[in-house]
Amino acid sequence: MNKKNVILMAILITLIGVAFITEEVIKKDAFEIQKMSKKLVKNVEKITAIKTSYQHFIKENSVWKTDQLDWPVNQQLMKDYLKIIAGIQISGVVQEKNISDFITDDKKFIELSIAGKRHKYFLGNVSSVTGAFYVRKEGDPGKIYVCYDDSFLDYVYKTELELNLAKYLRLQNLFEAKQDLFWDGQFYENFKLREADKIIIDNKRNRWYSLNLSQNTTTPAAPSALRYLNIKLVLQNSLNNLKIKRIVSGGKNILTNLGSTIKIFHKQQDKPYLTLKMYRGLNNKFGTYLKSSKHDYIFVLENQNKSPFYFNQQDFWNKRIQYQVNFQQIKNFTFKLGHTGKKRYDFKVDDIETFEVLPKSKEVNFVSKVHINFLFNLLLNLVDFKQASYIEEVEKLDIKRFQLVVELFQKELWVNIGKRFIDVYDTNTKILFHYEYNSQQITPDFFNKIFTVKMN
Repeated sequence: MNKKNVILMAILITLIGVAFITEEVIKKDAFEIQKMSKKLVKNVEKITAIKTSYQHFIKENSVWKTDQLDWPVNQQLMKDYLKIIAGIQISGVVQEKNISDFITDDKKFIELSIAGKRHKYFLGNVSSVTGAFYVRKEGDPGKIYVCYDDSFLDYVYKTELELNLAKYLRLQNLFEAKQDLFWDGQFYENFKLREADKIIIDNKRNRWYSLNLSQNTTTPAAPSALRYLNIKLVLQNSLNNLKIKRIVSGGKNILTNLGSTIKIFHKQQDKPYLTLKMYRGLNNKFGTYLKSSKHDYIFVLENQNKSPFYFNQQDFWNKRIQYQVNFQQIKNFTFKLGHTGKKRYDFKVDDIETFEVLPKSKEVNFVSKVHINFLFNLLLNLVDFKQASYIEEVEKLDIKRFQLVVELFQKELWVNIGKRFIDVYDTNTKILFHYEYNSQQITPDFFNKIFTVKMN
């Protein structure tokens, strides 16, 4: 499913309900049906306002906004909305005085402003036989349009009727969608962070730190043995991943429990041009609330486990074990492996593509493929271990704390499985990597069975 339809299907899934489906009420011997195929709404590209019982959008300078706040709505979603409106086709007209047989809910309407003129349409029931639905246009008394939706819907269906009913549900739910579903969540762009040079983040979970966007560094700095992630990209993805539940007026609302403050600076400026504050309370109600120094209103956000407001500087570091080798050029390799305090044995991988670990030492008679693959996923930053959860610089550690010792690619690595984290200590760089894992699947004695040796 492409991105455009994901948004519309999200509304469909979020608001899905039981549509009012009637049996076929058109009887050929009672009504005269005029067969036709034309658009219900013409000149869709000239629409400058959309209004329903729950929405009011206006178009200014080619940008869709709401009638109340200056925060933008999702422009792509509005384009998709207009495509659906443009896809409504008239297949027939029913001349009938009893409108209530077809239109049962006056709140289910859409009002469009086109070239300075107002056009109001009421959405009626849907036929369970054909999937066609009924529309009444204000100003056309006694006339009911028989319509179908000709726009695209990425939906798996068995019959044409099933598809038509799904399209009707989508149309109905669009008309009934709350305006909050249309807010643009692109915080990185809307807060103009592309123009930022420095950002200071101060939250109660961690000490303050700063991001230098032009140099792609942090203060405090990452250890010299590590690299930085693309800081701008991390910020962009994390901020744009915040989900707006609704936007409320600042007014007399009281925000409490300040959890984090982000100050954003332009180049060579001492004062921030934008300050963002994240609160946990609004009028004594727990939640996630964002206040911008540039806006009078409050963003009510969905709760998330990982929010950029509670990042620390390590979230912008590449917390991977760094090897001074080019893995694309490696076809085979050898390494040493042993339990702490015991002899280390030689092993080899003859083909890195098939990755079969074989013992070089004659004393070793068995190597567990499951355990050895798990070890190398960990040491080579693969699968579930692409990044450490956090790292520490530790000058000295007692090797007795660890279970395994691995000599690999000019490094000596100590490995230990704890209650919550798997720890890997790089004795070359003096960095201790902590990897979070599922303790129900991997127990602390897991590596005891990684290989066995022959009995004397």
